[in-house]
Amino acid sequence: MEIYAEFTPQKSLMSTRDRAAKLGDYDGFDIPHSPLGLPSMLPVAIACSLRDAGYNKKIILNQRLSDVNELFIRSLVITAKALGADLAFTIGDAPKFGEPVNHLDSEGALKITKTIDKGVKVGLFISLRHSREKVLSRLKSEADFFLTMRVNRVEDLTGLTTNKMIVYVLISTERNKNLLDSIGQPSVTLSELADFMSSLRATRVAGALLSAPADDEALFQAFKYI
Repeated sequence: MEIYAEFTPQKSLMSTRDRAAKLGDYDGFDIPHSPLGLPSMLPVAIACSLRDAGYNKKIILNQRLSDVNELFIRSLVITAKALGADLAFTIGDAPKFGEPVNHLDSEGALKITKTIDKGVKVGLFISLRHSREKVLSRLKSEADFFLTMRVNRVEDLTGLTTNKMIVYVLISTERNKNLLDSIGQPSVTLSELADFMSSLRATRVAGALLSAPADDEALFQAFKYI
């Protein structure tokens, strides 16, 4: 099971490289695009900086589709190929500035990518808050992996094909507990992390994506617990 860290956008390329050094134990990074619909450094800029600095582990570039059209996706596929990065498509939260484009859905972006270059790996998002029927339908798509959200307990994965799943694991701390409670996402504490990860490995998922919103230090320390 590969273990990724969610690499939240930084305000400078130097801080991006410093953050990467502190997360060196992870197998790779997942870089979100404008989290919560707010402006931030673009994932491709962060990926370029990391590659230039010699980072050769896996990188997943998340791409919000509410903001872009087909031309952008075609250019992004070329960029991902050059960077040796994977892509993951999501509609994303409503933009805080301007109007959404809403030109493509996730399946449409996946189809375009596979038409251009089958060598670029593409992931889609799955949320277990949706019906089992909808989850099973998404799992039948041609995606290479699935970023899987809202896993309250590993038993939630029973009966699902898990070998392409990368499961989000949100880490709750005193610093971010109120934030996680406000968005209603399932989470674990650092003291619970080892047992949860052990149970997750038993389900034969492809990977886990650790995230500690608003608490960088918890993410830096989390690998020591697993």
